[in-house]
Amino acid sequence: MPSVPKLEAIVLAGQRTKGTLAAAGPEPWEALLPIAGQPMVGYVLEALAASGVVRAVHVVGPDWERRAPLDSDCPVTVLAPRDTLWENLDIGLAALASSDPALVVTGDIPLLAPATVREFAEAAAAADAAAGGVDIVYPLIPRAIVEQEYPEVHRTYFRLQEGVFTGGNLFWVRPAALTALRAHAERLLAHRKSPGKLAGDIGWGVLVRYLLRRLKLAEVERVAGRLLAVRGVGLVFPHADAGVDVDKLSDLELVRRHVAPKAPVLPHA
Repeated sequence: MPSVPKLEAIVLAGQRTKGTLAAAGPEPWEALLPIAGQPMVGYVLEALAASGVVRAVHVVGPDWERRAPLDSDCPVTVLAPRDTLWENLDIGLAALASSDPALVVTGDIPLLAPATVREFAEAAAAADAAAGGVDIVYPLIPRAIVEQEYPEVHRTYFRLQEGVFTGGNLFWVRPAALTALRAHAERLLAHRKSPGKLAGDIGWGVLVRYLLRRLKLAEVERVAGRLLAVRGVGLVFPHADAGVDVDKLSDLELVRRHVAPKAPVLPHA
């Protein structure tokens, strides 16, 4: 696959520690939960910096770089987070130096490998070119691959005609499209507690085909495009490390078993 221009990346790391993760220790930020001698978000930043396809990273979260400097030619900017995911995404988008496509990555996938980042960026650029231009590329990871690589992980899966998948936690995006998407996404979220309204948004026929396991990926892309006013592509992507996120204590224990211990990282003098 041909090389692609280097991208900027936004890392969303502004989630407060809550739920079962609160039992992991006193750290108030999920991104800074320790894994083998390093904050969780550090592994994500290392993967991005070592991928060869990222030219700069904007972290929306606690001041990780000050605590643990990243030894890389890829500059990292740390931006103070606010209260919601959308606010933090807006902060990251505002920090981008251009309107070129960018990567959006969550800070809670510490198993992410540099090769996975590189392959996703290249595949997303190819999908964009093949489709004549898209706004979002979203990875769909086959269940069989997740369970083969991490049999103990518990994920939410959905079934399409093409197979059974879980979603990944990195996205290829055109920044302007994400800004426009927000209002449409908030309307759908407002309907999430009203099954009738949400079904009306999606379409009863689509829901029936999903329940009958006859729904195709192309139709999901079409419906999502209609509801969110964006042109998106679901990319079947064979790397489980892009989707194993840490949102409960059992997830943290899993990644700690899979990550080799690191020497403690000292803060700046």
